[in-house]
Amino acid sequence: MRGLGAWLRLLRPLNLVLIAVTPPALWATLVRPLPTSPQLTFTEIALVGLAVSLVAAGGNVVNDIADRTIDALNGRPNPLNGSLSLPVAWATYAAITLGAVLLTWQLAVDLDRAASAVLLPLAVLALLGYAFALKCTPWLGNLTVAGFCAGVPGIVVLAEPTVVAESQSLLSQSLFAYVGFAFFGTWARELVKDLEDRAGDAAAGCRPLAVRWGPGPTTRVVAVAMFGALCVVAWLAATWGLAGEWVGALSWAGLWALLSAILWQVDVGGEATDYTATSRYLKLAIVFGLAFLLLGGAGAAMRPAMS
Repeated sequence: MRGLGAWLRLLRPLNLVLIAVTPPALWATLVRPLPTSPQLTFTEIALVGLAVSLVAAGGNVVNDIADRTIDALNGRPNPLNGSLSLPVAWATYAAITLGAVLLTWQLAVDLDRAASAVLLPLAVLALLGYAFALKCTPWLGNLTVAGFCAGVPGIVVLAEPTVVAESQSLLSQSLFAYVGFAFFGTWARELVKDLEDRAGDAAAGCRPLAVRWGPGPTTRVVAVAMFGALCVVAWLAATWGLAGEWVGALSWAGLWALLSAILWQVDVGGEATDYTATSRYLKLAIVFGLAFLLLGGAGAAMRPAMS
């Protein structure tokens, strides 16, 4: 049982479920209500979500493999530090990655989109490079993770041409905006996590931005990322308000207030900031944004003007 628990911690199943359900949930609530009929079926977009979650699972595994020393120095739990063997982790990674590549290729063949088949394998390589090289590289490591997280909702835009065809609709525009919000929010969160781990990273010879520049300048980069997220959320609040969707507009306004409070905490707190709590709040903000998007889209059938 202990080995099973360590193996599950390696995969992070709750995160994987969230990743897997995001594309089909966005498709069902934002794409299907559009006037132009979607080109994919729910089953097909659900398989796309599964493929993305498999890539993420592989990224989780290889990240823990690469982070054994740094996690020990930072006091972070890592199932490979005493609970799970390295060969089991590599075998898990190989099986998951193979499954992701095969599923992606089969989808590409079924949908006659061979050119798109390279996207998820490229994501696999990017996450592998992140774990063993880019993580300790200023800018590139954080931006790689932000790009992947934005790609989870973004895969709906890439896979479903209807979103682009209906780009003037509130639902499509909101999906585009959320992709941007996911990017900026994740970028800020990754920088905050680096600030939290900077002592252990420095001891392990890893030099991300927080180690190379120190807390002060890195906090200013966090502020830039947060400003990007605030601009996107402010646009969403205004756009939904102009469309007469006041519940959605107020929800986005509330998220804007939460993000502003997080930014104020980081800016005013300085090195005394509780980076663990800040990282958790940023993750909640990204999830809240997804929930607002899904709830708003769920009412599209009752409010045809939205589409």
